[in-house]
Amino acid sequence: MTIKKSELSRLTADNLRRRSPTVELPASWIRVREDYEHDPIFDDIYRRFLRGKLTTTSSRLPLSMITEGFYRRGDDGQLKHHCDDPGQPVVQWLMNDIRRGHRPTLYVYKNISPEDPRPFVCPDDVASHRAYTQLEIAVVPVHILSRGGTPLRESGIVMRSYPTKRSVWPPAHMESTIATTHEQVPTFLGPGLPEDHSRSLTLLRQRVLAAMRKLDAFHNRSETSFHYHHTLHSYLYRLDEAIHACSVLIGENLWYQTVPILRSIYEASLNFYLEWLSPESTHMYFKLNSTLTKKDIDKVIEASAHGVDPDEDRSWKASVRRMITLVGNVREKAALSPTGVAFHERIYSFLSGVAHQDFHMVAEYANTFLGASDRPNLSDADQRFIIQCLDVITGMICTRVMDDIGTVREPDGTLLKA
Repeated sequence: MTIKKSELSRLTADNLRRRSPTVELPASWIRVREDYEHDPIFDDIYRRFLRGKLTTTSSRLPLSMITEGFYRRGDDGQLKHHCDDPGQPVVQWLMNDIRRGHRPTLYVYKNISPEDPRPFVCPDDVASHRAYTQLEIAVVPVHILSRGGTPLRESGIVMRSYPTKRSVWPPAHMESTIATTHEQVPTFLGPGLPEDHSRSLTLLRQRVLAAMRKLDAFHNRSETSFHYHHTLHSYLYRLDEAIHACSVLIGENLWYQTVPILRSIYEASLNFYLEWLSPESTHMYFKLNSTLTKKDIDKVIEASAHGVDPDEDRSWKASVRRMITLVGNVREKAALSPTGVAFHERIYSFLSGVAHQDFHMVAEYANTFLGASDRPNLSDADQRFIIQCLDVITGMICTRVMDDIGTVREPDGTLLKA
């Protein structure tokens, strides 16, 4: 079913959603298959997580690093692989949800089999694993329940549960973060930047528009309350506008005026990365930070702590505040970005003086008084730096969107080119 534009309700920061509403049901209502594959290791570590005794790291992993099912030692002492078969109807239902914008998180832990090259196992989310596999989605959201082990491919948010008297499903909030800076980042223009800046920006726009087309083709337009694809589109659209605006300004030789635009799209890229890392949870904190005053946020935190063990009250509130601080603090977000703090300090020191019209900029433009000099302009090196920054930002966003939306085919069965 295709929804007409006139039938769509306007999205706001308040009504963006990433998950279906949840309700509490009596345990007696739940029927569990008697023949399901039981993993005692997962059962133990997951219970410890729910009791607040073990943290989990929210991040992204390549699906190729995760084995569906688990390993259990048999009576002969040998490790044997076990895996539930959820059935294709369940997998297909999840595939439809993913194409509507849902991104179910896989709970994984460190693989105990030395012969399996994949470092993690996924015993409890086999259906989601198969749905991602069949959609050919390369990099998926995970909660890693193992301590230590394989270094993260992306940054992570360490979460801790806080059991309460009023809920059977303890909420989890941020304990700390793990920053993973990439030594190499995707680039569409390459290290040897073309001399024709106009051509470079055209190439970047082509990449952004290709990602938007693929996202639109992947999205299932049936009625949905998931808005993850909407927000991916939002970041891509904003990026395209920024590159286009810079192209227009550069065409008029107004290089200094591109700097505020570069700064805004750089900060948007930091938000994108946090949202992409954990699409089912981080949006809630962005929403709080965007729609409430500090005083109202304090009230929400106080109210949310109702029912928390008194010994955990201060830790709970501090945990919620840490996450809200993270989404609102540019430097903290930059530390988690693939480009890291060093790139942040370099780009911000370059951008801030111009964007804030410091006294160096006042002096630059004062020279134009009474025709004392021509219009101020950036050096060739600074111009190239702006193009390189736009390239890095475009690569960071577009490659992750492409990894997250799976394979799309043309009506004749051929792959959609991106």
